[in-house]
Amino acid sequence: MRYRFPEILYAVYLVFIYCSILLGTGLHFYSQIYYWDKFLHILSAGLLAGLGYTIFSALISSHLRQTISPLLMSIFAATFGSTIGVFWEFYEFTGDRLLGLNMQRFMANGHLLRGQAALVDTMGDLLADVVGSILIAIIGYFCIKHNREWLNKLTFTKK
Repeated sequence: MRYRFPEILYAVYLVFIYCSILLGTGLHFYSQIYYWDKFLHILSAGLLAGLGYTIFSALISSHLRQTISPLLMSIFAATFGSTIGVFWEFYEFTGDRLLGLNMQRFMANGHLLRGQAALVDTMGDLLADVVGSILIAIIGYFCIKHNREWLNKLTFTKK
């Protein structure tokens, strides 16, 4: 690629991979720490909201970046992070239905969950995605409002 990924987003991505694969799967944090999955959804949604800022910044000129509303950029970032979270839940649902997996935790101790119990994991994940995205969007809004140069940390740089 001709462009380098923003360093701060790359660092958060590495933390997410470490937490999800090594700690979550390898050391069984998913089953040992009750809200580990929700924590990772908040972290990944925040990462994706940051990526939303990066994509928004890449699609507009540097001159327009200096004048465009911080609220518009923040709404885009929050929407981007939340939407990718929705697509992730579609992926989990597809894996469960077509491959017989238990990605949405619709089974507990070998028993099928019924009614609202079957929805708790998915709805909690979606709520965590929205919270993580909005949290980063709020932080981004105030950072951009205070100092427009903050966006330079979230833009692609040429190699």
